Amino acid sequence: ARVPIQAAAVVLADWPAESVPPGALTKVEDAVGKLTVTPLVPGQVLVKSMMIDKKVEETRKGTGSEASYITPKGKVLTAFSISQISGVAGALRDGDAVDMLVSYEMTAGPQPGAAAVGKQLIVQMALQDLEILRVGTWVGAAAEGGAPAQANVVTFLVNRQDALVLKFLRETSSAVDLVLRAAGDHEIVSTEPVIIDYIDARFNFGGQLRRR
Repeated sequence: ARVPIQAAAVVLADWPAESVPPGALTKVEDAVGKLTVTPLVPGQVLVKSMMIDKKVEETRKGTGSEASYITPKGKVLTAFSISQISGVAGALRDGDAVDMLVSYEMTAGPQPGAAAVGKQLIVQMALQDLEILRVGTWVGAAAEGGAPAQANVVTFLVNRQDALVLKFLRETSSAVDLVLRAAGDHEIVSTEPVIIDYIDARFNFGGQLRRR
């Protein structure tokens, strides 16, 4: 199971008409290159349900297929927990693209006149244009185009390096929120990190935020 069918492994054979199972293949080329979904044994009649076309499955984006079948070569799937706030109030759907906003509580150096070292919150956009393959769990998932009620997890389709980044952000950040991109928008943008000084300068709090 889960291996490509090689041309040398397939032959045509005469078979009693009354014994041909439904869906049996009659051309070698219909089997070659397909991915097996069950173990096969020598002499077994091949039927359509024993194999999949991996390229076709990858276009299904999680609907009605096992996760490993729809994952392109070089990509991996990784899960990320969400809430009603971090998950855009339930707006996320299979196939959406999101950006990730990450908060870190950084230790700031001692300020003049300060008695102790303080902490400073910094918020920045991290990974961008993340593809959501599935909203909710894979077992008992919703029908095509829908999302489970109050889903608390999403599955991202990413490369291996970004999978490591996601794990690091999940385990070290103080908060992570997703923001939903417009359909068809895949532009990667540069953003300025937001700290107290940024808020103070932009909204003119007169330095009160910095002096707290």
